[in-house]
Amino acid sequence: MISGPDVLILPMAIALAAGSGGHKLACAVPQAPQVMVRVTTDQIDYDFSQAAKALTALKGDTLSPYAPGTDSVSGGLREDHPAIKSEIKWKVMYEERSDQACMWYDSITINIHLDPKIYVAREFNTGSCREEILRHERKHVDIDQIVMNKYGRKIGEAVQKAVDAAGAVGPFRYSNIEEMKGMASNHIESAIDSQKLLMEKEMRQLQGQVDSLAEYERISAVCKGVKVR
Repeated sequence: MISGPDVLILPMAIALAAGSGGHKLACAVPQAPQVMVRVTTDQIDYDFSQAAKALTALKGDTLSPYAPGTDSVSGGLREDHPAIKSEIKWKVMYEERSDQACMWYDSITINIHLDPKIYVAREFNTGSCREEILRHERKHVDIDQIVMNKYGRKIGEAVQKAVDAAGAVGPFRYSNIEEMKGMASNHIESAIDSQKLLMEKEMRQLQGQVDSLAEYERISAVCKGVKVR
């Protein structure tokens, strides 16, 4: 998200004093931009209404510990993926006489949010079977929260480096400000994406450890005898 800039317009008298002919507006960042990262997680939403076969069809990024071709049925499923949104605010200095402008980051807020949902198939929604499935799926949510907090710091550091490297943008014609804002925004998004890819990779690795063959066999033994419709 890109917010509208606060524009500081230099009075004509100051612009005239700067001289004419080849005058170039001096661009500098007067105050260090603020970079803030917020990592939040909603309360887990639970759904016990789905059939086991429907959950099996829903399964997406979870790797099965069983050999290829093995037919397995899902008693539980977690659905959560971190959503990352950024909000950038700008400061702009504009000199009317020369139609030159400078722009710099004022503040950048990155929101990393998790909205977890856990499904337990209605056939498995009973006694110790249900509790073991819930315990397993909550492990997945816990891992996502831990990795999100870790990479929240890393994303903040990456964005701070990008901001420091960019400094002030300009001078440029004020009519080109939207183009400049787009380029500067992409600079921040690239810094975020560099860490987002690493975050997702680490999540997949750790989630795979939770979905071990031993864990699946343990839950299967607890839920033995459940009839899948």
